[in-house]
Amino acid sequence: MNLRTRIAIWSNVFNISVLLFFAGGMYLGITHSVDEGINNRLYSTAEATYYIVEKPISSGNLVIASRDFENILRAFLGFSGAEGYVRIVRYDGKVISSTQNVFFQDLKLDYEDLKVLANNREILRDYPAPEGANEKRVRVIFYPIVVDNKLLAYIEVASSLARLENIQNSILQILLIIIPVTIAMLNIGGVIIFNRGLKPLSILSKELKNISAKDPKKFPQWDKDDEFRELFQSINDMLDRFNKACMQTAQFSADASHELRTPLTIIKGLIEVALRSERTVEEYQDILVSILEEIERMVRIVEDLLLISKSEAGEVLIEKKEINIKTLLTELCEHLSLFANEKNIILNCCDIEDITIMADALRLRQVFTNLIDNAIKYNKENGKVSVYTRRENNGLCIYVEDTGIGIKEEDIPHIFDRFFRADKSRKREIGGAGLGLSICKWIIEGHNGYISVDSHYGIGTTFKVWLPIS
Repeated sequence: MNLRTRIAIWSNVFNISVLLFFAGGMYLGITHSVDEGINNRLYSTAEATYYIVEKPISSGNLVIASRDFENILRAFLGFSGAEGYVRIVRYDGKVISSTQNVFFQDLKLDYEDLKVLANNREILRDYPAPEGANEKRVRVIFYPIVVDNKLLAYIEVASSLARLENIQNSILQILLIIIPVTIAMLNIGGVIIFNRGLKPLSILSKELKNISAKDPKKFPQWDKDDEFRELFQSINDMLDRFNKACMQTAQFSADASHELRTPLTIIKGLIEVALRSERTVEEYQDILVSILEEIERMVRIVEDLLLISKSEAGEVLIEKKEINIKTLLTELCEHLSLFANEKNIILNCCDIEDITIMADALRLRQVFTNLIDNAIKYNKENGKVSVYTRRENNGLCIYVEDTGIGIKEEDIPHIFDRFFRADKSRKREIGGAGLGLSICKWIIEGHNGYISVDSHYGIGTTFKVWLPIS
């Protein structure tokens, strides 16, 4: 079942429920109003009749001629007798006075009813109309005539309920016409509005079907200033990220294949050379050492790739503990100073604040080992590497500054991309696969910090790592 059908069903159910609710309310309201009007007229007629016959009661004479009785009611109450009758009945059931058009000739009350009337309380009842009558029901009120706490007689006022029945039937007929017509109009209007409202979604669906990783493209801009404009913009932003991810994935696959193919090609070449002719033990050892170096290089690449993959999947946790940043950096500088001395590089690690932060010592060691190692590798002869800290924005900044070859301005935005190498000409000489800075960025961001670079080509490079203190 598609969306249009589901919305049409929900809309019809809601509309019919609302219409039935209001139709039922209108029907009950009008019926109640007419019903109350009939009751009030019966009460008022009975009460007025009581006062009309009060004088004969006081004189001890309850007998009023039927014609005179009807004339009196017509004169005082405007009683026409078209829809009912009035009569005075003695407590033993004998009719004393009556108007014409009496519906019931022998409508007698039982003992319990007479007890209710004797207590000066009225009785209101509905009776089925006699056969042959136009109406189906007749409503009768019995109004007591009590003198000296004794029931002498009661006034019987009856009214046909034909008017109420006619009004009820008319309302039902009107509703049976109005409700279907209203539902039809609501459906027609709903289809028009729904089609206009879903037009952007139709465009969206059509465009999405034409999108693929090989042929990514943007949606046309929605020219109206409404919610769909924001939706189209959000999807275009998502497509930009999708396109970028596709490009990065393709580039990543190409770079990974290239990085792994190079050592494999070298290993293959070395083995082929070794198999061409017999060689001395020393020559075979040299070949095996070269093969081992290439295998170690491949292992480092695979381990770095595995670490990046796990970090993106959230499988690598940053285990934060209290560590002293001065102790960590001082130990690293001591270990790497031997490597720096071999290159005639001065490694200066003296202006470091003695402070404790919450961090993963193993991961931070990996970050700063990579940064200091790069600063040494890409430095000039007799160059200098400085490691120092500064307080900044409720955090600690660790700087790794070198006087090396620097980074070209156009390469700086890509320096943290996977497999990116600014100096490709020295790639095999220096080693590495261009994954170190990408891993460093992930580790620092996992500590709620950030890493940035400031470099001047031919002068030197400064890496800045900011970490929160608390």
